[in-house]
Amino acid sequence: MDFDRPGHDGFSYANFEGHGQLVKLRHANAQVLDWAVDVATYWLDRGVDALRLDAAYAIPAGFLASFEKRVRAARPDLLLIGEVIHGDYAAIAKASRLTSVTQYELWKAIWSSLNEHNFYELAHALERHIDFCTHFVPWNFVGNHDTTRIASKLRERRHLPHALAILFTIPGIPAVYAGDEQGAEGRKYDRAGGDAEIRRPLPHHPADLVGDSLRIWQMHRELIALRRARPWLVDGVLKVTQLSKRSIAYEVRAQKNLLVTVLNTGERSVSCPLPPGLVLVAGHAVSKLKATELPAQGWGIWSSA
Repeated sequence: MDFDRPGHDGFSYANFEGHGQLVKLRHANAQVLDWAVDVATYWLDRGVDALRLDAAYAIPAGFLASFEKRVRAARPDLLLIGEVIHGDYAAIAKASRLTSVTQYELWKAIWSSLNEHNFYELAHALERHIDFCTHFVPWNFVGNHDTTRIASKLRERRHLPHALAILFTIPGIPAVYAGDEQGAEGRKYDRAGGDAEIRRPLPHHPADLVGDSLRIWQMHRELIALRRARPWLVDGVLKVTQLSKRSIAYEVRAQKNLLVTVLNTGERSVSCPLPPGLVLVAGHAVSKLKATELPAQGWGIWSSA
């Protein structure tokens, strides 16, 4: 606190990253830890089984580890997700004992590779994602309450299914920001009130959806059902099997289970490298005598079960 500078209370507080309404906490003070644990316990006692820790990248790892130890004693199966925008994801997750951290690297690669028609960027991010998965369970997303909506971030709305196919077929935990399942649009701006567009009220019922929103909502239902039926995808092993600027194929394996995803943003069909015995479970493909082809701008997901 600074008693020599005016504020709403007659003095000013140190704040977080210049945001006057967010007071900077003294994490070395044991009372701060007690307060944080009390807040968490209040919600755990009411049935909450997961907590997202805002700006975890700015909180000392030792504080988070102490917090984790105490709240997990109250709920051993608690899911703790830390917001980490930059830095060493694996080191932060290990030192802070978080279950998961936000995978911003992959978020950027998903929309950027689709906008630039460059799946080499996605392949590079997936290689890093594979390494992350050996250290923690990544929290995967294509949008959240701090980012431009994915439907607005993509230059071509027809690539939204491709982004969703990636989200729901890679290892880790897929997360959907409320409204994205309806194809909501909105841009984030770096100014006061800049989050207004991405946090607008949403329709209360699917019958109220307009445009292609119902189709996008149904696509989410299909892919969520696909994912839920294959819990092994969370910690499966991913490998890119085919790559060009405008097409990519990757597989995820876990013991005897196998899932293959193929994406094509080109204007020509591409051949799909499929092991025998797989069944198309989502998307569109054409089976020919000697090969399976994905049409222009197509996507497909095949599974062994």
